[in-house]
Amino acid sequence: MSNITIAQAKTMFLESLKLPRSANTLQAYRKALETFSNMLATQQIDSSNFPVTGLTENSIVHFVDYMKDLSPATESLYLQVIKSFFKFLDAENLTAVNLSRVRMVIRQRTHRFKRQALQYPEEDIEYLIQFMSNLQNVSTADGNELDNLNLELRNMRDRALILTLADTGLRVEEICKLRCGDIDWDMSRAILKGRGNKQAIVRFSTRAINAVKDYLSLRKSLVVCWLSFATN
Repeated sequence: MSNITIAQAKTMFLESLKLPRSANTLQAYRKALETFSNMLATQQIDSSNFPVTGLTENSIVHFVDYMKDLSPATESLYLQVIKSFFKFLDAENLTAVNLSRVRMVIRQRTHRFKRQALQYPEEDIEYLIQFMSNLQNVSTADGNELDNLNLELRNMRDRALILTLADTGLRVEEICKLRCGDIDWDMSRAILKGRGNKQAIVRFSTRAINAVKDYLSLRKSLVVCWLSFATN
């Protein structure tokens, strides 16, 4: 085994990724490794001087604790990067790595993410959906006609978004990319295009499709109102 430092091993790892990875992916990997080095520094381990042979799987356990203030998505990404780094160390024979323990630690953390995702209070979710279902009955604030229409439009937009999220299973980013031309209004469904020109059919519930129609109808009316105010 070569007695190189952790910093040198990190550089070698990133060099091995340059060809198959995009610039954005490489930047994410660098950020993850930088965060890992910062964690080691809290344990008085200087990556630029500390031999990589002294790195153990326990560092991943400490890394999990160190990332407690990061978002679950970022934490999950960084853990996958560190797992790849440890696999690289093992493959290049830079240090002895217990890959089974690495996988076990990360798998346990991943399961914890899933349990946390199920901890949203069901009553609160149902209350939100019910509130949004009846949002058209909420009176708007006193003001001129245009102000009232603007407030009502935001209400209808939020209602359409929440009900579509609840009833279709689409993610927010997928809904934001959805266009009117993607929706078959008669069949209450949408055709989504994914990677490799793959298509997926998503079906809308009656309340979700009606909420989207209400929003679009009001938006069209508001455009006419805006034009009327602009010309007066």
